[in-house]
Amino acid sequence: MTLYATLACLLTGIFCTLMGIRQCFHALASSQWPSVPGTIIRSKLITFNSDNTPTHSLDLRYQFNVNGQDYKGHRISFRPIGNLASRKSMERYTEKYGKGARVQVFYNPTNPKVAILEPGFDWTVTILFVLGPLFLWAAYMLNSNL
Repeated sequence: MTLYATLACLLTGIFCTLMGIRQCFHALASSQWPSVPGTIIRSKLITFNSDNTPTHSLDLRYQFNVNGQDYKGHRISFRPIGNLASRKSMERYTEKYGKGARVQVFYNPTNPKVAILEPGFDWTVTILFVLGPLFLWAAYMLNSNL
């Protein structure tokens, strides 16, 4: 049983660390990305219960055009806002980014499929990057008990 827990922690740690590095890189780079006008084509607050605890998520889609090519995006930013936010804060996003709203879309110039509405870096982007080493440490500790 401990072997499986060790492997689970190891794999989760590697995944979180790599995804965290990627998120941090994109968040830092996004402040230099070009922008184009876009339109919100879907904006819906989704609430579901998980273990009798309401969880909130935003189903958001927007469309934009870069050099004559149409794209669709779904990210507001590289911050983890869904599922961690209160209903009230998620409702603010649905008000700000309501269906039909005109927005500025910031896109990766080398890959316009990677796009966001709120560029830049803040501390919340580092959550995965911090969780990764914690899982790796847990894997190390579990392995030392084998």
